[in-house]
Amino acid sequence: IRGKRTEEAELTPLCQKAEEAVVVAQSSVDAARSDVQPPAVEDVSPDLKDPDLRRDIEAFLAEEYKVPQVRLGQLEKRIKRVTNIVSKYRKDLRTARNKVLFASMKDELVEKVKATGEDTGAIEGVDPLISAAEKGVEPLFKRLRSSVPEMRALAEQAAAAIDTAMDSFQTTSFEVMPIDPALDDDLRRKLRDVAAPHARQPLLLLGQRQRRLRRCVNLLETFRCEVSKKRRNEFSKVQASLLRLFRHRLGESGADAETLFVSLANGGATISKAQFLSFIRSLDKVVRKEGSQETEEVHLPEAEVEALFDAQANGAGLLDQARFRQLASPRLRVARATPLTSGLAIA
Repeated sequence: IRGKRTEEAELTPLCQKAEEAVVVAQSSVDAARSDVQPPAVEDVSPDLKDPDLRRDIEAFLAEEYKVPQVRLGQLEKRIKRVTNIVSKYRKDLRTARNKVLFASMKDELVEKVKATGEDTGAIEGVDPLISAAEKGVEPLFKRLRSSVPEMRALAEQAAAAIDTAMDSFQTTSFEVMPIDPALDDDLRRKLRDVAAPHARQPLLLLGQRQRRLRRCVNLLETFRCEVSKKRRNEFSKVQASLLRLFRHRLGESGADAETLFVSLANGGATISKAQFLSFIRSLDKVVRKEGSQETEEVHLPEAEVEALFDAQANGAGLLDQARFRQLASPRLRVARATPLTSGLAIA
């Protein structure tokens, strides 16, 4: 690649081989690097207590492993050099191709743009669709108190209106500036620059319409985030109610979550939705209030329970033991031990 000028048909396969060799070489270096890390002193001498001797051994191990680590660093530099050479060749090749394409396409593009001229009729035809998209997103944030299904239905309606407007906008944009979107980004930018002076007004109007569409897209994305947040809050409430019922049942039976799962699964590894819902229906809904001897009935809509099951289930729509335990007996995990948490069980 770096030698005398050679035909592209010969160099392109060579680049492909070089890139494949780089992947193999980098994998080998990564594997070797994990093998040349100094072992821990505990692995070398488990019974070592002397701190001074420990420091001496650590320094000795670090020095012994320094040479192979430096060698691996040198190999990585060579791999990076090959990668840079191949990347530069591909970039130069792309630049040369773009130069030829630009020379052959610019005159035809300019003629097409001049033929369209300053006609803005096609752009004005997009306005009703963009207005429909804006009307679709306008009521979204007025309906934040609606149910999640209603909010999702509104979002789908707004998304459909935006997609229709976006398709029409892209078609009109191509009519104003007929540049193939499959071309290289740099080539498309150069072609647009040379043709833009002949379509100033249409491009200005397209920019205005594009900003309106982008605002609709951003509003819809924000609304969908609010829907997801509301759904998570609903799930947390349903899960808290389920947990109260599970604890009441486990407290009465004296069993644990694992035993309950085995019973529901009939010895299997998973629980189906029908089995889970049937079990929830059988639970006593009257439980003791938190921190009180009084009792109350837990209201648990089956549709919400079913939605929670769907969210927790695996790809096959089944609940395994780990996921069931999260519903029936969730546990907190100590991320890092401290003097206050060592030996502390958190349930």
